[in-house]
Amino acid sequence: MRVEKSQTVCSVLNRYGKDKKLPTIASLHAEYAPMLTEKKQAHREYRQTKSEMQSLLTARSNVQRLLNITEGMERERGAPTI
Repeated sequence: MRVEKSQTVCSVLNRYGKDKKLPTIASLHAEYAPMLTEKKQAHREYRQTKSEMQSLLTARSNVQRLLNITEGMERERGAPTI
């Protein structure tokens, strides 16, 4: 963790150099705002996709459970299974 932070600090210092000033808080906020909006949109899409996946997995499980019950009933009767 410390190594990653020190590498990040070094990269920022190398990016701005010794003669350049560090960016202001306002400019950092302006740079960060579009990224935050994009992140929130991506997270919304992720949650929606995750919900759809969960419902599909539930439906698949229900169908498998029904097919297993049906196959078990056919075996008891002696009917051929497909």
